[in-house]
Amino acid sequence: MLTSLNKSAIVFALALCIYNFASAQIRPYTQVFSQNLKGGTVIFGNTMMHIVDNSSPNLTKMNETSNAGNGVGGLGFSIYGNDNENMQPINNDAVFIVPPLTVFNSASTWNYNNPNTDQGTAWQTLSAPPPVNWVSGTGTFGYGAPPETITIPDGNTTNYFLKTVNITNPALYSSFDFTYSYDDGAVVYVNGVEVRRSNMPTGIIAYNTQASSINFTTNETFSIPSSAFVAGNNVIAVEIHQNISTSTDCFFDMSLSATPVPYTGPSNSSAADLILPSGTNTIKFARLYWGGRIGSTFVSIAPDTLRKVKIRKGASGTYFNILAPATSVDQFAISGNDIAFQSYVDIKPFIQANGAGTYTIADVPCANGAITGGGNYAGWCIIIAYENTALPFNSIRIYDGFSQVYNAGSPVTQIVNLSGLNVPNNPLLLGDASMSTMVWEGDANLGATTGNPAGDYVKVNGTTVSNAMNPITNFWNGSITKNGAFVTTKNPHYGNQMGIDIDEVQVGTGYNILPNATTVAIEFGTEADRYFPSVFGFSIRMKDPLITLDKTVADANNNGFIEANETLTYTLSGTNIGPGTGYNTFVVDSLPTNVNYVANSLKIVSAPGVVGPITQTDLAGDDFAFKAVNGTRNYVKFYIGNGATPTAGGEIPVSATYNLQFKVNALSIPGQVNNSARITTNSQGGDTLTDDGTASIGPSGGPAPVKLLSFMGSLKNNETYLTWITENELNNDYFNIEKSEDGIRFSKVGTVAGNGSTTATHYYDFTDKTFTNAIVVYYRLKIVDFDGKSSYSKIIIVRLKGTNDNSFSVFPNPFEGNLKIALNIREETIIQCRILSFDGKEVVNRKVAVQKGANVIVLKDLEKITTGTYILEIDTGTEKLIQKIIKK
Repeated sequence: MLTSLNKSAIVFALALCIYNFASAQIRPYTQVFSQNLKGGTVIFGNTMMHIVDNSSPNLTKMNETSNAGNGVGGLGFSIYGNDNENMQPINNDAVFIVPPLTVFNSASTWNYNNPNTDQGTAWQTLSAPPPVNWVSGTGTFGYGAPPETITIPDGNTTNYFLKTVNITNPALYSSFDFTYSYDDGAVVYVNGVEVRRSNMPTGIIAYNTQASSINFTTNETFSIPSSAFVAGNNVIAVEIHQNISTSTDCFFDMSLSATPVPYTGPSNSSAADLILPSGTNTIKFARLYWGGRIGSTFVSIAPDTLRKVKIRKGASGTYFNILAPATSVDQFAISGNDIAFQSYVDIKPFIQANGAGTYTIADVPCANGAITGGGNYAGWCIIIAYENTALPFNSIRIYDGFSQVYNAGSPVTQIVNLSGLNVPNNPLLLGDASMSTMVWEGDANLGATTGNPAGDYVKVNGTTVSNAMNPITNFWNGSITKNGAFVTTKNPHYGNQMGIDIDEVQVGTGYNILPNATTVAIEFGTEADRYFPSVFGFSIRMKDPLITLDKTVADANNNGFIEANETLTYTLSGTNIGPGTGYNTFVVDSLPTNVNYVANSLKIVSAPGVVGPITQTDLAGDDFAFKAVNGTRNYVKFYIGNGATPTAGGEIPVSATYNLQFKVNALSIPGQVNNSARITTNSQGGDTLTDDGTASIGPSGGPAPVKLLSFMGSLKNNETYLTWITENELNNDYFNIEKSEDGIRFSKVGTVAGNGSTTATHYYDFTDKTFTNAIVVYYRLKIVDFDGKSSYSKIIIVRLKGTNDNSFSVFPNPFEGNLKIALNIREETIIQCRILSFDGKEVVNRKVAVQKGANVIVLKDLEKITTGTYILEIDTGTEKLIQKIIKK
C-alpha cells in the first residue's frame, strides 16, 4: 500500500508503448487520469488465493522467504510458486459461517418427577433448578426396559422430565432437530408450547392420560423452527405416558441439535487498508481492478462472469455488487482453455463516501486446484487520486493497460517508453522519485538461472531496479511492498501473494532521470516467468525555490541620516537559496508618502537573463520595470529572471542572485522614512512564495524611533508564538500586531506596550490563536509612538501546515565580528551551525547546545571571514534552516 508522499510530489503513471517480441500487448496503455492538485495517490490491494494442504492454508509456503536451493530460480526470495500447487480461494467471510450446533447429547442431565397428581401446565416452564421434589440424574431414564442407566420410580401412568438450555442466537439456525426414544407415549414442550405428540390420544393430556398403545420407539426424529426458541435460557419439558398404570417398563432418552441457516456469502474474499493523510481528503479518481486465471468455459456459460465482484467498507457487514462495463474486461488465452483476465471499474463515489479504512473485495472469479504452466491465481487492487489542501501541489498522471511478458521459458524483453513526465529542473535524490507498480502473476520461485542470470527484472533508463524485498534477479516475485518492506495492513497478510505484485520503489538518484526530462525508458525482462503489467506510476518530488529579498538604503551625504531634500538610493537584492527554480518572478516596492520618486532612476544592476547594469524607463510595457500609482500610493515594479518580459516575470535558477536600484528625494521636513519591498515567485508545483525586505532611515539629531533586531514566529500547539527584539526605542508607545491570510489585507490581533525611550535591548512576545484553514499566515508589527506616528516592520510568514515549528532570525545582518542567532526550537538538543560560501565551501562549523523554546546564540570571532555573501545553515537534527547573511 502506497500511501505517503514526499513534499510537492508529482505522481505520474506510465504512458506505455510496448515493442513486442514473442510476447503480446493485449490492451494499449492509455492515460485515465490527469490533473494538477494539492494531494497525491495511493495504491493498495491483496491476493485472493492461497496454497491449501490438508484442508488448511500452507503458511510455510505462503510466507517462506529463503533462497531457492534447487537451482531453478527464485534467487533472493522463495522456493515456492503457484505452479502445480493446490490453489484455493481465500475467504475471510468463512469465519462468519455458523457450524452445526449440538445443544445436548443423548444420556444427558435431566430433572424428573412422577407425583401421580395433576400438574397443570406450570411445570412445563419451570427453569433449573426445579422444586425440591424433583430429582436430577444423568443418563437414560426408565425401569424394566434396559438400557436405562437411571432407574425412576414405577407404578404411575406419567413421568415428567425437565431441562434448561441456553441458546445465544437461535436466528442463526434454520431448524432445531430432536432425536428421542420412549416407552410408551410422549409429549414434548419448548418454553410451555407443545411441539410434538407421539403415540398419544388427541385432546387435553392429563396426568393419568394413557398412551394409545404399547410401544417402545427408538431414535425418532422431528424438527421445529428456530422461532420456538428465545435468545438465552429455554425450557425443554417432556412427559412420558404408559399404556396402563401398572406397566412394568418405561424408557426415555433425548438429544437436540441445530441446523445453521445455509451460507449464502461470497465464494472468496480478502481485505486491505486504505491509508490517507490527516485532514480533509476529496477523492478525485478511484478505480478497482480485479483479475486472475479462469477456464474459458465458465465465461462462455455466463458471459458476465468476469465483470462481477462485491465490495464493502470494513471486515464484515453488507456487500455492494459491482458490475464492470463489458468494454472494461481484458482477456488473454494462456494455455488450453484457460485465460488470464483483468477487469476494472470506477468506484470514486464509494471511496469518497466511506473514506480511509479497511476495504474487502469478494467473489473475484478464479480457477481452483493445481495446474501446470503458471498456476492458478487471483487478486485485486485499488488506485486512488485524492486532493488534500494541506499538501503541496502534485501533478497526477495515471495510466493502465494489459500486456504479457512471456516467451515459453526463453529470455525475452519488452521496452516501455514513458511519456508525459514533468521532472523538476534539479537533480533528484533517491527519495525524490518513486515508482509504483501493479503486475499480475509474478512468481517468487522463478528468477535467475545460469542460462539467464538477469532473471525477471525491471529497468529504469537502463538501470535495474531492486530493494530488500524485490531482488535484482526477481523483481516480480509476488510481493506487496513499499520501499523494501512488506505492507502488513491487509488480511490475510502473506509474504508471497502467489500471483499479484503491488510495489513502490525509490528510483531517484542512480536511475538517470534527468532534470526537465519528459520521457523515461522502462524495460521488462523474464527467463521463465509469465506476468502481466497493468498499472504503473511515477511520483517525482517538485523542488521549491527559496528566494530572499534584502533592502538597504543609502543617503547621498553618506552619514546614515535623512536630511531635507536629500536623495536616497534603495537597493533590493537577494538570492535563490532553495533547491528549486522560481517562476514568474517580480519585485514590488510601495513608496512611502514622505518621499518623491526620482524619475528614470529604475536600474537592474544584475539579474538572471540581464547583462547589467541597465537603466529602465518609468513607462509600463517597454522594458522590465516601471513606476505607477495605485490609488494615492506610488510604487515601482521589476520583472526579473530568465525569459522575463515587460509584462511577466521569468525564472530564477538555484543560487542565482539579483540586484535592483531606484532613487527617491526626501521632503523639506522628511521625518522618519520606512518602506518595504516584496519579491514574489512561483514554485514548479504552483505555490506562490514571497519574501519581504524593509529599510528605515531617520532624521539627523537622533536615532530611529525603534530599531528592530529580529522579528520571527513559530507554531506551537495550534497557536502562533511571535517574538521580536529591539535594540533602540525612541518615544515608543506600543506595538500593534497585525495578521493577514493573503499578505495584503492585514487586521489587528493584539497590542503590546513599548518601552518609551531606551537604548537597552528589549525582548517582546505575543501569542495568537490560529483559528484558520490557511496553510500560511502573515504577520507584521505596527510601531506607534506617543504622538501617533507609526511605521511597520518587515512581514514574516508562519506556515501552519506541513512544516515543523522551528524558526530563526539573525542579527546584525550585515555582520562584522559576531553574529547573533535568535532561534525558537521545539526541544532541548544540540544544533549544528554552518556558514557556507555560495560555491558550497564550508567556512564555519560549530555545534551549540540549545534549550526548548527561545534561544539567542552568538557566533563569535568571525572577523577573518572574507567580505561577501554567505549562507547560514542551522541543522536541528529534524530539519535544516537556511538564511542568507552578509559579511561587511
